[in-house]
Amino acid sequence: MSTQNLDRFRAVSDNMRWKGAAISQCERFEQFTTELGLPWTIVGSHTSQSISLPVICITSGGTKFYLRDNFHDINLCVVSDEPITFPMAEMFEDVLNPLDWDWYIEQVARCRGYSWRDWTDEQMDMPGLLALSNDAFSSSVKSLDEKARWLNRMSDPAWFKHDWSRDTVVWEGEFGPGVTMWVQGYPFMQGISELVPRGAEKPYAPGCTKFALALGSLDQAKVIIERICGKGRTS
Repeated sequence: MSTQNLDRFRAVSDNMRWKGAAISQCERFEQFTTELGLPWTIVGSHTSQSISLPVICITSGGTKFYLRDNFHDINLCVVSDEPITFPMAEMFEDVLNPLDWDWYIEQVARCRGYSWRDWTDEQMDMPGLLALSNDAFSSSVKSLDEKARWLNRMSDPAWFKHDWSRDTVVWEGEFGPGVTMWVQGYPFMQGISELVPRGAEKPYAPGCTKFALALGSLDQAKVIIERICGKGRTS
């Protein structure tokens, strides 16, 4: 296991509000890498709350795991020499909550009541109508792409990422009632993107060789890393 020195990231000015959180982050990284017991190195830095923070890389065979802590989430990027083929239900167990069709319908209703609140049901479902004005002081304009995504909302959740949230809805099998979904958080790649191949910021899908996602804790990142390293790849 590599021994790295994170002291330079502990040297935070006293007038920084997030100084304590930055120092605590270094301590958590040290504990985290010790528990994993895998080689690691400091490969770069990123800035959050005007504080320089570490980007680390953990290595296991032909797989590299890049990590950064953005104070409010953990950004993990995985780059592998070989395809990672865990089914989503197995990859995300104990990490992301499985979501059902009722959850999806609730998201559609929330978007309907906010982004599409000025539109009637008939207007929303009219492909050729791309602009709506209720009076001289308010208007709601939708692009052709946005309107097309909304029209396809019951068969494809692309609208969720592009027009409602930065996060991505993923699923296996046919999309519709009865489907199990997961939401992969949008990863912030500052300090990582310049170190990994293009496309590494994409969400996880079985058979990929690179993916990235935002997680709620280092414990969740540990589950992903140990799952990939410990169970290997299925054929």
